[in-house]
Amino acid sequence: IDGDQDHFNPRDVFGSRSDLDHVYNTPRAWFMQRYLNPYDEDWDNPQALHTPESDDIPWSRSPERKISIEDVHYCMAGHYQSTVYDPYGPKGDKVSRKLYRPIGINRTSELSVLQIRPYAGESYRAIQWVAYGSIPYATLLPIYTNVDKSVDYIEGARAKVDTNYLYWQDRLIACMADAHFSSMEMDLSNYQLDTLAIGHNDVMHTDALIKEKGLEGAGMDDKEVHEILEDANEKLCAQIKEATDDLLEKVIYSASMQMNNSFYLSDN
Repeated sequence: IDGDQDHFNPRDVFGSRSDLDHVYNTPRAWFMQRYLNPYDEDWDNPQALHTPESDDIPWSRSPERKISIEDVHYCMAGHYQSTVYDPYGPKGDKVSRKLYRPIGINRTSELSVLQIRPYAGESYRAIQWVAYGSIPYATLLPIYTNVDKSVDYIEGARAKVDTNYLYWQDRLIACMADAHFSSMEMDLSNYQLDTLAIGHNDVMHTDALIKEKGLEGAGMDDKEVHEILEDANEKLCAQIKEATDDLLEKVIYSASMQMNNSFYLSDN
């Protein structure tokens, strides 16, 4: 590019620099790099090297630490937390809070994070972390993929609203919690931390069970491995449903207590 024979920058070759990029694309890249590389730059200084509308944000960057699934969730749920651009935050004003398109937006239907673990046997190394609905209100579930059947709780949702399915639970939680985010943020955060911990724990125990049964070297078509992984997925979904039921109950109660037709007298 421009006579530079030594470097190839995909952003310069394939990217655009439109006005829409500055509200739709570059702010999201800025937010993720700000989170994963907080000490590389002074991100929030008015004279910062890179701002949400910079066209030269690095195409790629090595994070300052190993990235966890929790980090991936935080980025994919991103709504410019701790900045003046956060639509839920106390900083900024009505204009700044609506300037940029969040990563964790209202119309997301599904998020998958594919993890291939080179340290695990081939028959159980693949995990698909799954979330439904608007990601700031959802959690990620580690689902083993080498199975012959899935779990109805996470795959059976249809167009009709039904809280027997995670998809519709997540949709309802987001719809009700959105207008009362600050009062429900603690419950949402605790739910996400607790369910992610449940997921890690279930993966650890399932991996250990496969090793205990001497199946670590089993092939992809091993039926015993399939049954173990299917059972693990079922047990995980049962735990997640219990936690999500509890969160939905809390959100319904909290939202109902903040309705505009409430009154200070405790009558019926």
